[in-house]
Amino acid sequence: MSTLAVNTITAETGNTVSLASGKTLDASQGFTPPAGHVIQVVTYADNTNSQFQTSSTSYVTSSVMPGATITPKFSNSKILIQAMIGMQHDETGQIENTIYRTIGGTATDLSGGNSYGLAFKGTGTGTFWAECSITWSDSPGTTNPVEYKWYSRAESAVNISPMHHSTSVSMTLMEIAQ
Repeated sequence: MSTLAVNTITAETGNTVSLASGKTLDASQGFTPPAGHVIQVVTYADNTNSQFQTSSTSYVTSSVMPGATITPKFSNSKILIQAMIGMQHDETGQIENTIYRTIGGTATDLSGGNSYGLAFKGTGTGTFWAECSITWSDSPGTTNPVEYKWYSRAESAVNISPMHHSTSVSMTLMEIAQ
């Protein structure tokens, strides 16, 4: 096997450098993706129709809440988080949502203590339903595994159902090159 060392490869004509037919380029020993490109995607989806109920005014989570773990390939990558869940709220009060990031056992509220995603308020008796979503960009600054998990808090009892009206619980994490 021979080794070819060059500093620049350029096309003799046009803007395309091609490999011979039937050949592939192995970049497993290193590749720097262009800024803005997706490096990897991790998805989580659950259609179990499980429910979780809380009256906590502090952020809480459960196994039915969307969550996923990604191990960034580069420490300067951004992680784009897209999460969705169907939620039920009984009576009056408010649901507030956030995403927590956990690295090495240390959990951090990405909203800094402020809720984001859907925060809605029931204004009487009855049951209120909503499909809630959160999209967030994070810079975890590590190549260690990073878990992202949905948390909610309430002013009164809250039911969270991932399958109301054929919805599901989902989370997608995308590592974006910088």
